[in-house]
Amino acid sequence: MPGGLKSIGEGLSFDGKSVAFWGDWGDETFTQIVTCPEEGNRNRIQFCLEESDNPDNPNGIGNGMFEFDVSVNQGIFVTDIDTMETRLIAETGDDFSSFVFWNFSGRVPGSENEEDGELARWRSSAFLGVSGSQVAFKGTTGPDVDTGEDGIYIQLGRNLPLTTVVETGMDGSILDPDAAGLPITSLAIEREGLRNGWLSIAASMGNEEESWAGIYVTRTTPEPSVKVALLAISLWGLGAIISRRKHN
Repeated sequence: MPGGLKSIGEGLSFDGKSVAFWGDWGDETFTQIVTCPEEGNRNRIQFCLEESDNPDNPNGIGNGMFEFDVSVNQGIFVTDIDTMETRLIAETGDDFSSFVFWNFSGRVPGSENEEDGELARWRSSAFLGVSGSQVAFKGTTGPDVDTGEDGIYIQLGRNLPLTTVVETGMDGSILDPDAAGLPITSLAIEREGLRNGWLSIAASMGNEEESWAGIYVTRTTPEPSVKVALLAISLWGLGAIISRRKHN
């Protein structure tokens, strides 16, 4: 990491002793293409499509697509606020292509609350959580962000290897027996998603005929000292369901 970090993400996770964050370094970038969402607020989707064709929008390339320059060198870090020691948990390279994810959000022109909020635009963020010596985050597998899978990954203790919790493309039965046969299409974790030995994530599964979504929790092993303890985060443990919904 020559020269130190260039920027730090706004999405931080703090457990009272450690703070986890995204950072990047160097000047090398790659171009990532993002596409307007197909589900959600119809007015916002329409505005997104219009912005992609807007000649005044420097990122719009038409047909609902936009392109952005993204740092090649990214990492997930944790800093101990007592010792001020900063550790690199994961970085882009052979294993990951990016920790940045995009969302088109904000106020749509002509809405009832015209004065409220920023105008809708693309926003990028990293998603991670820290609790004690455990760190969980969302990442895209490498080396190509366009062909990689998105996943949730966790380090169960200091100096332990990263463990894959779940990735898109896996069968939904890994999380929920009622979603068997449906591939996992999206995953999410919030900054409070890892707390006191519990991990919670959101997931969606679906195909052209049906879809399924839910919030899932599993117990993590506090400060495991042997590799066998990694089994405590068996993917089957994510079958504990808080909330779920089915769409036909």
